[in-house]
Amino acid sequence: MRKATLICPRCGINLEYMAETENTSDGLKRITYFYRCPRCGYRVDDEVLLLEHNANSLKIRVVKRRLKYEKVLLGLKPLMEIRLR
Repeated sequence: MRKATLICPRCGINLEYMAETENTSDGLKRITYFYRCPRCGYRVDDEVLLLEHNANSLKIRVVKRRLKYEKVLLGLKPLMEIRLR
């Protein structure tokens, strides 16, 4: 998937598209995709995935944030659950 080219409002150079992962204390794994300026460190979050794994299923919740605006449709957030055997 090709992402849009964004320009840093501070430096005027192209932002790099990156990802980071985090394991939380309650067993969730958070994957955050974001744009970051290599010069000054300015950051714009793009998308967050929350993964929850237990013995029977893997739940994936997608939280979309673009340009510091969280998109919520009718109070619902997309959720996909995969049953494991």
